[in-house]
Amino acid sequence: MNWLIVLIIAKPQPMKILKLSTLQKIYFFLFLHLIIVIVDMFLHRFDFVFLFYSLISSIVLGLLGREIALHRLWSHRSFKTYRFIEYILMIPSILMLVGSSIISAGVHRSHHAYSDTAKDPDFYTSWTKALLFLRSNPLYFERRFVKDLIQDPLHIYCHKYYFYIHMTISILLLYILKIHLFAWIISLSIAINFFGYLLFHKICHTKNFIGNYRNFNTNDISHNNWLLFFVHPGYGLHNNHHQDTAQYHFGKISDQVDPVGFFIKYFLLKK
Repeated sequence: MNWLIVLIIAKPQPMKILKLSTLQKIYFFLFLHLIIVIVDMFLHRFDFVFLFYSLISSIVLGLLGREIALHRLWSHRSFKTYRFIEYILMIPSILMLVGSSIISAGVHRSHHAYSDTAKDPDFYTSWTKALLFLRSNPLYFERRFVKDLIQDPLHIYCHKYYFYIHMTISILLLYILKIHLFAWIISLSIAINFFGYLLFHKICHTKNFIGNYRNFNTNDISHNNWLLFFVHPGYGLHNNHHQDTAQYHFGKISDQVDPVGFFIKYFLLKK
């Protein structure tokens, strides 16, 4: 079945070394969060105010857990921060349910190494497969892509107990927020981030999509998209990021603003 995916860290030869996790588990927990949302809708009437809260929460949690922590800090090492901040950022990164920092960094670094080729783990010709992260073959990345992270006790521990930590955080938040707030602020936010990221990535790697443009002639088909700025500040500057992955601030041109880059500079950057 094409939705059963095994994520594997591997040396170039041989490829298969160690089974880490499965997309099947991620989808299982994602399904549980969606069930919570559905149950809450039966228990309470639909509320546009809570939908607004959910959208705000998805942006904040997505930017902290996925864009800042998993992407700019751990996947690209584009800035240095204090150790206690890494511990704090680990919480929303695990809550986002996209895989441990080791898996996320390994897959994303592979994406940049083989961008828009058959070896790119994020390359899809089909929109359906891209939006649901469906693959017909196992997903691999080479051990060298995560050599730094597998030497860090924090990342090793959170990788080993990733789903237990996610479940613990979720249960604790459910107890504190109760089901109504938890369903909209946490569960729905997780789903929005999961599928939203897949959508944004596919848009930024599609030619002639509405809002797309390129500042740099990179060796791939990465694009910026000015429309994405309004729903995911910073991600819309995707072509800029592919031009120089070592920079935490994606605004390369004077009229391009990257709020995430400014936040990192003034609040997270180690002095």
